[in-house]
Amino acid sequence: MLLSLACLFFLYMAIKGILNPFHESRFDSYVIMMLIFATICAGIPLRHAMFEWKLADAAEQLIARDNIAVTCLSRFGGILHWNAAGYVYRGSQEINMQAYVCEDLRDYLWDPKAANSEAVRDTKLVFALHVLTHETMHVDEIYDETHADCRAFQLNHRMAEILGVDKKVAAQTAIVAHRFRSERHPYYSPHCEPDGAYDERLPGAVWIAG
Repeated sequence: MLLSLACLFFLYMAIKGILNPFHESRFDSYVIMMLIFATICAGIPLRHAMFEWKLADAAEQLIARDNIAVTCLSRFGGILHWNAAGYVYRGSQEINMQAYVCEDLRDYLWDPKAANSEAVRDTKLVFALHVLTHETMHVDEIYDETHADCRAFQLNHRMAEILGVDKKVAAQTAIVAHRFRSERHPYYSPHCEPDGAYDERLPGAVWIAG
């Protein structure tokens, strides 16, 4: 909102500068600077909106549903749900994710191979993808957290592929996410293993090293 107001302000100042009869040139440095500032202010929220649209489109493809929305919360906007990386209200088709999760997911998509590698591995980037997949399961009306979490482990590779990650790299991401999950996490289940009670035997599931 503030960036949108700033964009309008700089556009106003640029137009005012162009129409100023005392300026010898309509495109002097002042006007150019105002236009540059306006472009920057407009570009940041546009980039943010395009990223949210990309995530929503991936969620729609994963579960074959339409009209899903993804909201990357501001740091202030996520305060009321500070203990949740993401959430979906029951019956809603809007996925809400904390600002840091969206930032980590953006970093993962920038270089997913590095996020998987032994030398550079940063599991928080891998788990940012898992948060998106997990919350997508809630949109698909799977509200039991343990069930949703295990199904997400079995579909992380598909989510990554839909987001443009190479198939082999996406598979490795799914394996890393499952291998490094914490047994102390409230959604952890020892039955979330191949042939376990939560194994849905989904076609092409890749979630643990064979």
